[in-house]
Amino acid sequence: MMTKIEINSQGANISVQLFLHAIAYVLIHNMKNRLFKGTAVENFATDSFTQRIMMSSVHIKEKKTLAKVNFVEEHRYYSEIQNSLWKLTAA
Repeated sequence: MMTKIEINSQGANISVQLFLHAIAYVLIHNMKNRLFKGTAVENFATDSFTQRIMMSSVHIKEKKTLAKVNFVEEHRYYSEIQNSLWKLTAA
């Protein structure tokens, strides 16, 4: 469930956006370095990681009441993604 944030001043709005971007960057950085440790993916730049792993490795099918997300098995880094998800669920 998404929460709408309403902010009246432009300065406060920019501050909130900057804060959310910083949180996203830290999460992506930690995920890349912890879940993909010892793989080629660990050495990707943050932008490359976002585009090559997070955005290109899934197939999203939207239905009326849900969105189904599947990992593409033919993806170049499928095994690394699968292993990192196992690490995440085992933690």
